[in-house]
Amino acid sequence: MRQNTRQRYCDYKISHLQYSQHETCLGIGYILQCNKGDSFGMVYGYHDHGRTAYREKTWIYYFKKTKSFAIAQFTEVSYLKSSSGYDKKESYEVSNITPLSCYAIIDTKNKEIRGQEKKRQDGIYHFDNEWNLMCQSKPYIDLWECAINVYYPVVNNRKKTIIFHDYTVYTRNKRDNIISCFIGMHDLCLYSTEPKFEYVSSKLDEIKEYITNFNLSSCIKTFIAGQSGFFKCYPGRDDSFFITDYWRTKSKDSYMKQLVNLHEDERYYNCCGQGKDEEDYDRINIEETKTLRAEVKKKYDRDAHYMFLVKEFFDELRKQREMYLLYKEDISCFIEQGDEDVFNKTYDEAACLNLVESYNKKKG
Repeated sequence: MRQNTRQRYCDYKISHLQYSQHETCLGIGYILQCNKGDSFGMVYGYHDHGRTAYREKTWIYYFKKTKSFAIAQFTEVSYLKSSSGYDKKESYEVSNITPLSCYAIIDTKNKEIRGQEKKRQDGIYHFDNEWNLMCQSKPYIDLWECAINVYYPVVNNRKKTIIFHDYTVYTRNKRDNIISCFIGMHDLCLYSTEPKFEYVSSKLDEIKEYITNFNLSSCIKTFIAGQSGFFKCYPGRDDSFFITDYWRTKSKDSYMKQLVNLHEDERYYNCCGQGKDEEDYDRINIEETKTLRAEVKKKYDRDAHYMFLVKEFFDELRKQREMYLLYKEDISCFIEQGDEDVFNKTYDEAACLNLVESYNKKKG
């Protein structure tokens, strides 16, 4: 009976490595050639966006493989390579070729997916989902607001250890590297093709049902007008008391929110200390709230509400589709000028080794 993966590694020591602390590190690039029937393959290793400060060069690497192993050209992959510092010689043979599509993706904003964050056995804080993947020796990608962290596990059965090598880019939503483009396409995978009839039809039915069952009276009650104030201490400067006059709503409906001029008008004055009349407060203005709600009710139109949401849906479809196509175009553009020709040939093993040596010698 095959042993459960998680149980298999239950007594293994798990740890992360900093990029510069180990002779082996993680790289990102494209498959240049990985054909069925060959015993070798090549990776176009895009220059590092990770933590290394040693170099910013592109190399071509080769790897050994079984003849049945094949990956399409331009597939985005990770690989393990020898770390190259100022005084280290670059090794052009790499291993552990893994398409980025094989990585689990954890969005740290999604609480349902990430689970609880707490200190684990390795002494570092991890989310439940992340730790479960680590315990199973699975590669994964953490998505943070301003960074993308790629983690690849290396298992040592003799020492009973799992070491995660990392590759980090300090951006997420920009189209300026392979990883961020890959994640952008993943986020927008729904728009990888023109929207399906069934999807659009279902969405229009949802909007129709929403408008049919829309409770205007309940929604209007979420609109309030009032004033709030709070004191803020500035050490070494004049303390200030801030006052905000507002029209607000808790409604998430974009049509309802644009019917009136919702606003937050902030004003303040300086003071030498918090006095009796300067306690924090939040007061609803009953008369102004009545005026606000009356204006919402007067301006509401069910047909206009439906058409507004339909237009919003199609505008969003168009916008997201355009963004997906931009990511798709950019993800294959991280090839240095003049290197396009190396992708237009098929190489035997001798030609592969010759290309690796000549290309990297020229770049070095």
